[in-house]
Amino acid sequence: MGYRLYMASGTETADLDASLRAAGIRESFTQTHGTDIVDTWKGSRYFYDAIFAHSGESPSNVLIVDNDPTSIQWASQAGAIGVLISDELAESTEAVSVLKSLTELPGVLAR
Repeated sequence: MGYRLYMASGTETADLDASLRAAGIRESFTQTHGTDIVDTWKGSRYFYDAIFAHSGESPSNVLIVDNDPTSIQWASQAGAIGVLISDELAESTEAVSVLKSLTELPGVLAR
């Protein structure tokens, strides 16, 4: 099964794209979303609502991966599934999984 990958960030899209290009992975993503593209700050669930509307993806088909429990909460409130990346035990999270490293994500996707 293939996945469409999107990247969203609380920064400007040009900065996000530059970072992804420097890492050699920009071409892996269908689309990137900075705050300038969706005209919304990453400070509430409305950031995720705007991303889903802009991308045309249904939130119920989206897996959000983030290292911030609050961002996972906002994404969940918008209807997405969240995976938290954290080397600390999360006391409370709406994430379906808590991973220590992004390298563990393929195991989650295989389920």
